[in-house]
Amino acid sequence: MGITSILVTSSVTAYMAETAIEHDRRGEAMWWLLGTIALGFVFAFGVGYEWATAEFSRHEAFGTVFFTMTGVHAGHVLSGVGLLALVAIQLGRGRFSSKEHWPISGTIMYWHFVDIVWIFFYPTLYLV
Repeated sequence: MGITSILVTSSVTAYMAETAIEHDRRGEAMWWLLGTIALGFVFAFGVGYEWATAEFSRHEAFGTVFFTMTGVHAGHVLSGVGLLALVAIQLGRGRFSSKEHWPISGTIMYWHFVDIVWIFFYPTLYLV
């Protein structure tokens, strides 16, 4: 449940970044983006820790499903972190404003999608 709460929290920070840029608060948007990036890394490290401490084998049916689903999802999270970093760099260079911020909005929409996918993965992997 810990890594799930980290990912859900990252959706909140992403939303705050988008809201800040919509109101031309670039510095605030940057901090929220950096927070989202940090939480994405924490999530990915959490998945790595789960892999290292798993009490089942990747050669078992459940292990194969678990490692595949969490691995593919972690890859998408890290892709999102990369995209967030790119828009943060562009934000730092003054590219975005309240009128022109669609790359941030699109990236955050992707981030929310990745989070929602995890919400469905979680019960499949941890509660069933």
